[in-house]
Amino acid sequence: MSLLSLVIAVLLNLVSAQSPLAHTKIGQSKSLAKDYLLPSHVKPSLYQVKLEPNFDFDIFNGSVRITISVVTTTNAVVLHTHQLTIETASISLLDVNGTVVNSVAGTSFSNDDKDFYNIGFEEDLVAGSVYTLVIDSFSGILNSENDGFYLAKYTDEEGNTN
Repeated sequence: MSLLSLVIAVLLNLVSAQSPLAHTKIGQSKSLAKDYLLPSHVKPSLYQVKLEPNFDFDIFNGSVRITISVVTTTNAVVLHTHQLTIETASISLLDVNGTVVNSVAGTSFSNDDKDFYNIGFEEDLVAGSVYTLVIDSFSGILNSENDGFYLAKYTDEEGNTN
């Protein structure tokens, strides 16, 4: 698996191995699939990701800049954040000039298997606008469940575990 694939899995986590959607056959349940889709009022177009794994403690830290286009006026952005902890104080919203334009009013995490992370802003994000959502600090666990950014170990020909 390439690093790009791992990065995408960490950020999006659209279908996790534990979710019912992962075990659904194509066409079996369109309503189930819709339950896991993010709202369509904001569309991402670019992800700039930095990941720093710590293999001694099986964790990682990271940051991301997501360019978003607002389709329908809203005051919230929703992300998938399976097994991630986001530092709320590290979230900012920038305009195309890189200026902070809106403050975070609050965040919430869905306590179901959808893993939605809701970021509410004090002012509306206007339809037709382009912003950069910046999350300067998030962390997660390098688990061994082949889910998200995961830790894979193998034994080489000499019996060494890597």
